[in-house]
Amino acid sequence: MHHPSKRNRSPGGGCGGSSDNRNEAGQLRQGNSHERPPVSSAALPCVIGTISKNTLEEIRVSLDEFRGVALLDVRIFADFTGADHDNKRPTKKGISLKIAKLPELLQALREAEAEAIRRGLLRKEGAMPDG
Repeated sequence: MHHPSKRNRSPGGGCGGSSDNRNEAGQLRQGNSHERPPVSSAALPCVIGTISKNTLEEIRVSLDEFRGVALLDVRIFADFTGADHDNKRPTKKGISLKIAKLPELLQALREAEAEAIRRGLLRKEGAMPDG
């Protein structure tokens, strides 16, 4: 079982293995915003990370493509069988947005994190306050 705040990456640090565009801290490297890496539909969908929500559900962050448009997908996957093995399927709960919107989403998430810290709901290192 995964810890609720644990994030897992696929083997090789992402979909691109050693060609992944991450620095040593696991953060995406900043590049020229006008550069667009080619989207290979053969490499998609590509699961970037998984966050355990509870014993039956997990949140998967992935890159995907629909009708030639590269997308970021953040979706809940659930085990509808209740079996002990990993048999999770995608649900309707989640969002898909164009990759170009990723910087705006990241900024909103940073602001949400800062507000949660300001309100005492989250510690800087990401741990929940005792209570």
